Amino acid sequence: MCQKSINRIRKKWSVFDSVSGHGKYQTILDTITLGPLPPDFVLPQNAVQGTVAIKGLIALKSGDVVGDGKVGLVMHTATGKVVTLSPEDGWPVVMQGGEHGFQVKINFLLGVKNLGLIWFDVTWNGEVLTRFPLRLQQGKLPEKTSAPN
Repeated sequence: MCQKSINRIRKKWSVFDSVSGHGKYQTILDTITLGPLPPDFVLPQNAVQGTVAIKGLIALKSGDVVGDGKVGLVMHTATGKVVTLSPEDGWPVVMQGGEHGFQVKINFLLGVKNLGLIWFDVTWNGEVLTRFPLRLQQGKLPEKTSAPN
């Protein structure tokens, strides 16, 4: 697939400003808060702090793109580790042009070892089409208040 076709696909991911009608990019950041840990509790190094259910949908329309390709999903952890979540070469897809498209349903459990910002890359034939973020944070116990007299 040529760079021109990839740029056309990227344009499909833009969000249009409802007032001016001009395209603009919008960042959506979801934050998941894990349950609080007891005071003075120390997790062993590399211990899993919890699990998070990740559910989503990757959907693309063909437009001018015709032919075989592979769609992939790659995770960049908060520590910088890169993990391929799709099959190594990606999910095989045939683009037929026009309104034809495809959808890949995402549904997996993520074991959380490190909190912070995670990025997911959606790829087409190994090139990044778009990215979306997910922030993981630790919840806090409510502060103790004294009982009224």
